[in-house]
Amino acid sequence: MKKAVCITCVFLFLISCQSVPAKKASKNPQATTQSEESNLKIIEQPAFHSQKLKGATYVGVSTCTLCHENQAQHFKMALHARVEVAGVENTHGTACEMCHGPGSLHVEGGGDKTKILNLKKDNESCFNCHADKKVEFKLKNHHPVLEGKMQCTDCHNPHAPDAKPWTAVSESGTNDACFKCHAEKRGPFAFEHEALSSSCIACHNPHGSIHTKLLVQNDKNLCLRCHAQANYPTIGGRGHGASGTGYATQGTCWSAGCHTGIHGSNFDVHLRY
Repeated sequence: MKKAVCITCVFLFLISCQSVPAKKASKNPQATTQSEESNLKIIEQPAFHSQKLKGATYVGVSTCTLCHENQAQHFKMALHARVEVAGVENTHGTACEMCHGPGSLHVEGGGDKTKILNLKKDNESCFNCHADKKVEFKLKNHHPVLEGKMQCTDCHNPHAPDAKPWTAVSESGTNDACFKCHAEKRGPFAFEHEALSSSCIACHNPHGSIHTKLLVQNDKNLCLRCHAQANYPTIGGRGHGASGTGYATQGTCWSAGCHTGIHGSNFDVHLRY
């Protein structure tokens, strides 16, 4: 009985060994080496880098720092610096060159500005990662970035050390990027709309929207995101439904002849002109 069990175990062991496929030896050792090297490359050169900077190769952030010391110091604390992969061999296109492209021709040209990508003139470096924003710029209502009338850097500073989380807009003033062009919305107003002190993007999508004025919603639901009450359609102690004033059924809060001073008013606490 014991002998039969032993023979069975040996038989099963031999079958299991045969079931594991052996790795085929490469007929071309050089191909194996090339494959291993390619696996070490963390980031490949984007297509638009090679198209616009033909023949350029990456030189690394240490080379950039020799001339751009101030930007390099600020960049260490910027959100975009998190994309840098340091201390890994064969890592290409991180840190400065992630956005500005390979810098070898720029360096060889003594800082030739035509041999490096300038984000004040070209947004493709931004869209290489932020493809969703490029789509938003194609919506019916949008800031004219794709038309070349604006650049991403008009609002965003990718080097900023004090940028807000998940954006490159400075903490120095939440709405400063908007007020650079829309100064009349800043105020001060005698009666301010509290939402404005929070952020313009509470109501607007700055990249693009299907709604006019870049609104995230184009009806009273935009206001109800903050002004909803359990006893709606009563708002602020006043009925807005059909049994009351009926205002809620006449149109949007800002187009029914009511709260037309939506950013702020100097005449009425209820934001009317």
